[in-house]
Amino acid sequence: PNGRFETQTKICLSISNHHPEHWQPSWG
Repeated sequence: PNGRFETQTKICLSISNHHPEHWQPSWG
């Protein structure tokens, strides 16, 4: 599960960098 979480976080950060306006409110 650790590796899976890391991958998700990496993707989330990648998307957040491109569309922070869309992910910021979604992730709190």
